Amino acid sequence: MNTHKQSHTFCKAKAWRQCFSLMMCFHVVLGDVPGPCKHSVTKEHLQNIQGLIDNQLQNDCSIAYTFMERQSLSKVCYVKAAFPQILELLKAHFQYSPSSDNYRYVSTLKMLVLNIYSHKCIPEINEEIEDDPVRFAKEYSSSRREAVGKIKKVLQLYMELMTENNKPVDWNCEEEYAEDYPELTTALAKSTGPTSGITADLLDSDSDRDSGKAFRNGTRGGSHISYKIAFITASVCGGLLLLITLYCFRKQKKLKALLHSSKVKENQRLTSDSKDIEMQDYEITEQSCLDST
Repeated sequence: MNTHKQSHTFCKAKAWRQCFSLMMCFHVVLGDVPGPCKHSVTKEHLQNIQGLIDNQLQNDCSIAYTFMERQSLSKVCYVKAAFPQILELLKAHFQYSPSSDNYRYVSTLKMLVLNIYSHKCIPEINEEIEDDPVRFAKEYSSSRREAVGKIKKVLQLYMELMTENNKPVDWNCEEEYAEDYPELTTALAKSTGPTSGITADLLDSDSDRDSGKAFRNGTRGGSHISYKIAFITASVCGGLLLLITLYCFRKQKKLKALLHSSKVKENQRLTSDSKDIEMQDYEITEQSCLDST
């Protein structure tokens, strides 16, 4: 009986281990933060931004610009709303000589933002289902140092979103953008919105313009591609789930057959042992009768 129990335990553990491995594979396929997005902002990028901050004059003249105020927005929706304004701010107030360190810092920062959009790490605001978050925009008048500090905070929040999650970020902000907050600005033109703000006129160099063109081509028809990707992902996940179910069902049948076979063999062994004992008892009895006669 001990052999039967050990066999049962071993087979059951083996089946569950294999099913668990398949379930882990299924979890990986279901989704993780894409590699290009998870590592799109690094500590080196933040150091470059800090270099741009350090190179600003302590007593610089104030600049006027528009930037998002977080208010009650979640981290996700604030980053999504503020990201397009980074390019506008850099274009309007951070122009330097091509041979300077500041020019290199600004160019690197522009390319970083464009790459994040081109890899669809942050989707553009879809005004068909989301309101333009212009109500959260605020007019600021501050030093360039403080303005770049706001950009750095947005990138730090984005970096946290990419590293603290084990699954893709849900960028749906329809409810948060639709909430009826008091207007903070008088009349901010639609051109300050995320969709129209990310255009080639925000770029200084030829390489920036090429990147902007690639970005526009990549985002055109993005909604259609997203639906296709969602359909393909759902199909793959459904197929994997079916395979896992069939695999576990097959393993369960094999386990039951193995246990039944073990039980039959155990019963046969016990029956054989019982017969041997009866035969020995009969022989002993017969011998006793012979001896007595």
